Amino acid sequence: MNYNGNKDMLGKCEQVNELRCSLDTINGAVREVKESAKLRQVMQTILTLGNALNQGTTQGFKLDSLLKLSDTRARSNKMTLMHYLCKILAEKLSELLDFDKDLGHLEAASKIQL
Repeated sequence: MNYNGNKDMLGKCEQVNELRCSLDTINGAVREVKESAKLRQVMQTILTLGNALNQGTTQGFKLDSLLKLSDTRARSNKMTLMHYLCKILAEKLSELLDFDKDLGHLEAASKIQL
């Protein structure tokens, strides 16, 4: 039975089906992120670029570091690290450019209120 009223007025028991559907979507997105070889290669490329930039040998990075890709600029101030990453992917690793196709549940999962 589908309820079309205010779902916030329902008790937790009445929300089980909706919660189960949301949980399935989130689990699907998590599985896709974990299993995507293309996403893994994109992340590895980002790590390699970061290590080259910092002359480091870091084995990982925090996800919030990805936000800095658009803020980190070359000396000429014309190109960001994000631009450079996209250029590298397009020229040398073009098979990775459609990595989003591995992540079919991600958009729906991003809209779920936790």
